[in-house]
Amino acid sequence: MSDTGDIVIIDTSAVIAILKREPEADNLIERIARNQPQMSAGTLAELLIVDE
Repeated sequence: MSDTGDIVIIDTSAVIAILKREPEADNLIERIARNQPQMSAGTLAELLIVDE
């Protein structure tokens, strides 16, 4: 692993789990914070639709 962490792809279900404070939310937040999170434009668009 490099100093900047690994690339982690964030999907819709991970973001929703964090927003709803589901049991795995803390683990997801920690993994995102330690790495290089990336999200596709498609995932972002889906989140904007789902989170209305």
